[in-house]
Amino acid sequence: MSLKIFIFSWLAILNLFGNNSTENNLQINFQPVVNNISLQLNSKAYSINSKDSFFITTFKMYVGKIVLNDEESKEKFVDENYHLLNAENVESLKIDLKNLSLKKISSVDFFVGVDSIENTKGSMGGDLDPTNGMYWTWNSGYINFKLEGHSPICKSIHHAFEFHIGGYQHPNNSIRKIYLRLKNPIIISEENKLNININLAEILNSVDLRTNNNIVEPGFEAMKLADNFSKMFSIAE
Repeated sequence: MSLKIFIFSWLAILNLFGNNSTENNLQINFQPVVNNISLQLNSKAYSINSKDSFFITTFKMYVGKIVLNDEESKEKFVDENYHLLNAENVESLKIDLKNLSLKKISSVDFFVGVDSIENTKGSMGGDLDPTNGMYWTWNSGYINFKLEGHSPICKSIHHAFEFHIGGYQHPNNSIRKIYLRLKNPIIISEENKLNININLAEILNSVDLRTNNNIVEPGFEAMKLADNFSKMFSIAE
């Protein structure tokens, strides 16, 4: 075999394997919205109802232990990591899952929040680094969900609202599991993206900002908001 033929054959093999690995990757795009309107921090006024408005200045949230399911074959792919979604950083809203064992995805589930095991390990690096502003040093625990902004109806300083939802110990465990079923299963070799909307209006519609605009510690009110996490998520068609 000549050297040219050998090199050409080897490059063809590498290209074949390269294409196969690409086909087994999936990017999950989390898309923060307010009633189907894309989230714009600080600059966009949103309406709670026909007459009340609000601005959102901060949105951060942990998602973790993502599971992709092929319900037909009973196979699944599990990502054990925790990811910090931060509306200030568009790239953080994209989660790349590589070398999937699945050929088709019919449903996805994941946790909102950080479980008790990671909380009790102490400070971690990467997305779990306390410098990300999602860790209560006074409470030795992670903030699972953070939403801040202001509205003229808030009777607080600067008309601000703050919702920092955390807690991992009973009876104030605010971590919640989300289950999403796809109407049309994704064939990995044909589609490599899954878009998931996060409708923040579901949280703000569940509280009266006139009287309840500051929840910043574990407790009954935080648990009530955490119970609304499941309503926020939907597969973007």
